[in-house]
Amino acid sequence: MLADQRGSKRLLFVFCLRTLLLLVGAGLFSGCAQQFALKSETANTIFIAEQGEDVFHRHAPAFLVYEADLSHNCIGMAGARYDTAGAPEVFVDPDRPAIYVGEYSFATEKGNYRNLVYRVHFSRVPFRHITAGKHGGILVLITLNANKQPVLVSTVGTCGCYLTMTPTNFLPDSCLPEGFKREAPLRVYGETLPGSLDYAGRENPRLLVSIRPEVHRVMDLRLVDDDSALGSQGVPREKTDLLSVETLERLELPGGTETTSFFHEKGVAQGYVKGALKPWESLFMSPLALDFLVGMDKAYYGDPAKGQPLYTSLKPWAQDDSDLRDFRRFLSYWGWRL
Repeated sequence: MLADQRGSKRLLFVFCLRTLLLLVGAGLFSGCAQQFALKSETANTIFIAEQGEDVFHRHAPAFLVYEADLSHNCIGMAGARYDTAGAPEVFVDPDRPAIYVGEYSFATEKGNYRNLVYRVHFSRVPFRHITAGKHGGILVLITLNANKQPVLVSTVGTCGCYLTMTPTNFLPDSCLPEGFKREAPLRVYGETLPGSLDYAGRENPRLLVSIRPEVHRVMDLRLVDDDSALGSQGVPREKTDLLSVETLERLELPGGTETTSFFHEKGVAQGYVKGALKPWESLFMSPLALDFLVGMDKAYYGDPAKGQPLYTSLKPWAQDDSDLRDFRRFLSYWGWRL
């Protein structure tokens, strides 16, 4: 019976994929092609949290944002206010950058690990892109082994899309997926990233994450020796707050006596980012994922019992296995053998 259900889902997926390609191949996706032409004359900014002795500051990535003179490209801080009807609403303030961080442990047969999960948000993606909508974000997961060494760097949209997974020199080859080659670049939906990151010989390495303007895709990952090396690139740096991800659950409203969460707290939308509906994705991609709220950004708790499924594969039959919340199962689905 289960095999029959999966077979039916596969057939539906193929049918919907063909329909989607016919609908948008010559239309909406053409707007996304603009993302591949960077405007070199436009201001860029590195958003960076000061390094500190604790593990969160020590591994905090810096974000190189292109075309940062446009507010919707800037990393922002989540905030809350009252709308014209007096109801609480949330927003992302591009004038106050923030990086949020949480820590989640998991274990496999080979050892104990913990993920440092860094989260950033943007005010909006312009309407001409299929991912258009408000409050979208990116997760950067740095997986540490029992020796506190980073072995894997993963990036993904806070909706679960555009997953990248890059091993470091601390991860043994036996843990790589079958056929994975460190020397070969990773190609992810039009972006090209390194096949491996080498921390060897670096005293104070900083992960630098480059962000594509407009669509806010991760377009490059690299390591710099220390924060002083960032200044040598001639790109201005902006000091960025490093905050606990738990602060997103209690955003202070004007007046200081009440708070609200960045996420819906009840109903069918529980665990989704407020105001983050993606109309184009819901219209065109929901038949593929069998999920009307596909593309909508979500909370992440590192716990399969909390929040919405943060699946990283659109295939309906693979959504449970690719759910980022159960990191051990997620790794297995994508072929990693940590």
